[in-house]
Amino acid sequence: FPTEADQARERRRLFDLIERLVVWENTTDERLLAEAHAEIVKSCDGHPPAILDPFAGGGSVPLEAQRLGLEAHASDLNPVAVLINKALIELPPKWAGRPPVFPGAAESRLGDDWPKATGLAEDVRRYGAWMREEAERRIGHLYPRARLDDGTTAPVIAWIWARTVTCPNPACRATVPLVRQTWLKKKKGDNVALEMKPHTTENRMAFYVRRARSENDFGFDPAGFSQRGNSVCGRCGTTVTSDHVKAEGKAGRMGAQLMYIASVRSGSTGKVYLSPDDLFIPVPNAQIIEKRLEELRRETGLAAPTSRISDDKRAFTTPLYGLETFGSLFTKRQTLFLLTMIKYLRKARQQMTDEGVDDDFSKGIIVELAMWIDRLADQNSSLCTLYPLGGRGVVHTFVRQALPMIWDYAEANPLGSASSNVDSSLDYTVEALKTCAKAEGLPAIVQRSSATSMPFPEHLFEVIVTD
Repeated sequence: FPTEADQARERRRLFDLIERLVVWENTTDERLLAEAHAEIVKSCDGHPPAILDPFAGGGSVPLEAQRLGLEAHASDLNPVAVLINKALIELPPKWAGRPPVFPGAAESRLGDDWPKATGLAEDVRRYGAWMREEAERRIGHLYPRARLDDGTTAPVIAWIWARTVTCPNPACRATVPLVRQTWLKKKKGDNVALEMKPHTTENRMAFYVRRARSENDFGFDPAGFSQRGNSVCGRCGTTVTSDHVKAEGKAGRMGAQLMYIASVRSGSTGKVYLSPDDLFIPVPNAQIIEKRLEELRRETGLAAPTSRISDDKRAFTTPLYGLETFGSLFTKRQTLFLLTMIKYLRKARQQMTDEGVDDDFSKGIIVELAMWIDRLADQNSSLCTLYPLGGRGVVHTFVRQALPMIWDYAEANPLGSASSNVDSSLDYTVEALKTCAKAEGLPAIVQRSSATSMPFPEHLFEVIVTD
């Protein structure tokens, strides 16, 4: 490129390629990736460099290096990050094309992308489906269907709960739901909100689903239950301060009250909202769930994690309200569901061992299934909220890298049909594995080490990329 004009044209051509690469919709365009790889090879005289990210974290840098046809190396001190990197960039290409080991998988419909759908991805799908069936057989009755107002039944998307404390007024002592707002739907000509009124016979508040054509036709303000971060007792009008809520939470006296459920009517795209004060809504007895948890603990040794959450109040506010351990962030039903899935993850591992499956390959399957269960944990905690408007599912826990306190939380139905259920999460995991397996022949090397003492020979890497 002897002239400045030649250089400008070449620079523009390469920039155009980069601009096409970063468009999200082009993520799986294999021709575009091949074009980029060819440019890299050409610029390196046919010897592209190995890439190292010494702070690999979630693996985005080594993943993109691998997708561009480069030898990728990832290292991190955090063992969780190392495991994620192995699941993302090491295991899928390593086992791409291997025949599945799940019994009967050879007769399954594997799709048009044979052999990429075999091996790891297909076994993860089939063992995952088996785990789901076993879990539903064991605890499916704890997720009952809703009976709609027309007498039909429908699957529940989520149960929405409000955390509660006792009114500080000694003459009242009512159960106060800590509700920030009760809007359920805002749409021109079709608005839905919860009306909160004192219960006629019990010392608590009751919730009723109300519909109105206009936002101003309800006769109450659906967003009027919080004042400067404080709540108000609906029975006596006493202000329930944030300090009182914290004290109740620290003393273990914070409870939860079911406000409503979100369901879906057959053949309809919109959600149906039902309140337990409008209709009878079955909710499994807490003592039954506690008994099942104790039985599971005795059988398997599994229990909710007791490790403590960080005291960093900038990102972790749940300890201020008594939710000090990771196990306390899950309802009893969520805990039973997740531990049941782990129970059958262990059984899947034992089943592979009994059938003589190669130990290294079975470990790969278990790692990917564990990532799937991690995804389910993210979608099944008491820090989730319901998707607004037309969404069918819950907003997951880690919307950002923090654990903020959530007052009215959504308990998803993991065995239902919403977007956050077991099946959709498994599909998501399997499709990701099939995409990552396309780097067949380019398995990355993932290690756990400190960036101050890397276990590599000197001058191995020409390029180190980190963010």
